[in-house]
Amino acid sequence: MTLSHDITPQRMRTVLGHFATGLTVVTAHDSTGPVGFTCQSFTSLSLEPPLISINPTKGSSTWPKIRQLGSFAVNILPAGSEQLALDFSRKGIDRFDRVDWEISAAGHPHLGGALAWVDCELEAEHEAGDHSIAIARVHRLEAAEAGGHPLLFFKGGFLPLAAELAAEAASSVHQLPRRIGRDEPGRNEQRASAGQDVLSA
Repeated sequence: MTLSHDITPQRMRTVLGHFATGLTVVTAHDSTGPVGFTCQSFTSLSLEPPLISINPTKGSSTWPKIRQLGSFAVNILPAGSEQLALDFSRKGIDRFDRVDWEISAAGHPHLGGALAWVDCELEAEHEAGDHSIAIARVHRLEAAEAGGHPLLFFKGGFLPLAAELAAEAASSVHQLPRRIGRDEPGRNEQRASAGQDVLSA
């Protein structure tokens, strides 16, 4: 297969950003306290045995600490937790400041308000370019009784809820159609900035 020379990191991010995903925060607890980072690449890998995978970036300063511990929790974020997702991707701040959390039976921080929590034990890790593929066995999982909608990430930014999209469509029913992604001035720049923060967690 002949590889195209125009496949740059920016083009990869732009094109593959058309695939919407949820967002999670991976957490653990060591002798110094809770640690965690925002993770977009989370997958239910196998039902039997119960396995999940995450893809932490090699530039992460938090993942090596969690790797050494050998176990962690995946917190699936709900709609409305955009700021939390951004905070857990930034360096030089106390990411757990003003965040409600509690220690699970497995010893991992569970974030208050999450849609679901998955307690895992790391089984294997494989290098994959500028990320790694971490495979973990699920030992405990639960979903919030209140339910709710997920926080979604799309084209470098947070995706509005379906209700907001419906309201926008209703208000513009008499306007000419516009292509998805052509927003008001400044919004795309905000999305791009948010995308860089989340993807570099």
